[in-house]
Amino acid sequence: MNREEIQSIVDSNFEIPSGRDLALLTGDLLPLLGSADSHQREGTLEILGHWGEAGRYSDAELRAIGHRTAGNLAVGLGESGTDTVFLRSFSALILEMVVQADDVRGLGISGDRTPFLAHDQILGWYETALAGFAGEEDFRGFVDGRGWAHALAHKADLLGTLARGQHLDASRLEKILTAIAEKLARPAAAVLTFEEDHRLVRAVVHVLLRNEVQAEFLRSWVDHLAHMPDGKTWGTVLGLHECDQAGNRARVNVRNFLRSLYFVLLWGMRGPGDAAEAGHPYHAYYDRPIEARGTLLADIEQALRGMNRPMYKSERLAA
Repeated sequence: MNREEIQSIVDSNFEIPSGRDLALLTGDLLPLLGSADSHQREGTLEILGHWGEAGRYSDAELRAIGHRTAGNLAVGLGESGTDTVFLRSFSALILEMVVQADDVRGLGISGDRTPFLAHDQILGWYETALAGFAGEEDFRGFVDGRGWAHALAHKADLLGTLARGQHLDASRLEKILTAIAEKLARPAAAVLTFEEDHRLVRAVVHVLLRNEVQAEFLRSWVDHLAHMPDGKTWGTVLGLHECDQAGNRARVNVRNFLRSLYFVLLWGMRGPGDAAEAGHPYHAYYDRPIEARGTLLADIEQALRGMNRPMYKSERLAA
């Protein structure tokens, strides 16, 4: 489908074109999640997401879409600077839509439609998503002439939605936190400048709201972020006559992430969608208290002081 056909579906309030079969049309659209044309790619994402959320697909069709997009997460994995990133990145968002649809069904607010994903299916997609995040090497946010790539952000969104369901136990939630910390702390080819820190924080908070990861693990996790992978302090990347450039980029990425997490813990995190949806049962999740909040705030504050020792005057820690 060309961009004009895609736009006509969007403009028609996502009506299925006359004479077209939904399943065949979806089959035509799914490959376009990897299009290098931003208009095709974004329009396809909007259409498939709308049809999924509007209940246009059967349970079997949603499972098939999930299976197809989960497989796409490994296409070109490990490459950087190539167009394969678009298929990986945008497939993550459609797989997230499928998982979220099942999650909403579990709340009993979809009429007589019940959850349609088996526990083992969710766990399989979790393993695929985690490997896809850990193996992602393309850190580009917006690509001139191509539009949004944003693979780290989109894959973090998927991990966050998987985390907020009831299928992942504490050990699997811990693996999400570990993968995020390792991704941020490793020597970096780029500073993340397209609010990836916010999307990574959202995934982390989805984990924290489950209140299943123990405080001891969380303390160790923050300490891991507070130091370079070799255990040295982040300040060692900056010398008088030399600078570890990749290490310094990682330092900035970690610092931005910890600052963002600190203020989300301090102020809270709203759910997705419009603020008017705040009363929706799906959003009640975001009203949960995070049991480790106080400890995390203090530990993050201490970590930031260590990364910026000449900067701050007050020694007061968060209550």
